Amino acid sequence: MRDESLASLESAIGYCFEDKNLLRLALMHASHRQRNNEKLEFLGDATLGFVVASAIYEEYASQTVGEIAQLRANIINNQHLCAIAKDLGIERLLTVGTSIKHNKTQIDRVCANALEAVIGAMYLDGGYDPVARFIQRQIVESRFLTAHFDKHPKSELQEMLIARGYSEPSYQVLKRNIGSSTESWQVQCTAADGVNTLQSMGSGTSKRSAELHAAQEMLVLITGGQA
Repeated sequence: MRDESLASLESAIGYCFEDKNLLRLALMHASHRQRNNEKLEFLGDATLGFVVASAIYEEYASQTVGEIAQLRANIINNQHLCAIAKDLGIERLLTVGTSIKHNKTQIDRVCANALEAVIGAMYLDGGYDPVARFIQRQIVESRFLTAHFDKHPKSELQEMLIARGYSEPSYQVLKRNIGSSTESWQVQCTAADGVNTLQSMGSGTSKRSAELHAAQEMLVLITGGQA
């Protein structure tokens, strides 16, 4: 895999690997060759579960064990992880066998597993702090943003705009600020039908969460608050 492709993923996840081979291995599925990402996935799954559980425990201390367990399950379910993996560009970088490549059900599961493998690789490469920050901003916060939508907001927005004769929405980064321990993004979402142009703004601690926020704002704009 070319270093430029790895660099694009590193930019998306907000972490630069010291050992690029760990990241390469995280993107190697067992259907392709014997040396694969299964052990990294195992480690990443455990790391993800711990970080998410810790975040929920702090945020929802007054809830029952059953309630926080359900919230944890909602955050780390395969559908949510797959959506994040695709947004980060993991799907197009995966190395998989031909039996997997054109099977949507399997490729979605493989994408979710690969995200966990990347988390495992990040933990081995940089330790707990960077992986915890990544999980918090890319996985935990984005799930809270989508909690009140039946569909992923970006998918729902795209379907709704096309049905109404608009172009697919485009997302442009307007501002990115990176501090020693914090990060903030501002994104503009735009769609047009040849006559009218719709625009909305979103902000967040990651590009993904800012895009989700912008999509939500446009959904509210075009539905009058009934999204």
